[in-house]
Amino acid sequence: SLKKSVDIPDDYPVDIVPLYPDALVFGVAQQPSGYSVALFTQDEFTDVAEFYKDFYKDATIAFMNDEVGYFDMMGSHEGYTFTIITMPESEVEGYITSINLISVVGEMP
Repeated sequence: SLKKSVDIPDDYPVDIVPLYPDALVFGVAQQPSGYSVALFTQDEFTDVAEFYKDFYKDATIAFMNDEVGYFDMMGSHEGYTFTIITMPESEVEGYITSINLISVVGEMP
């Protein structure tokens, strides 16, 4: 049986650092000024990368690594600094890709 997602806090900035569609929310850690969210999906990590590249096409991007077997990006968007990390991952049965979303209040200088 596939795991059930954990709850996302009400004040999580879902419209600024969106959860990947239909992903399993594996864990949420609340930081002093933001969140770290671990997700798993049945989609390829390259599809996840395209989703976030498209979502953040108008954001300020500090860096992006688009490599074989790994993708990450960091930038600023609407008052938050975000980091997206995704890669092939088979730690959770039924899922093939891990996603980590880190959101911190405040834009990069």
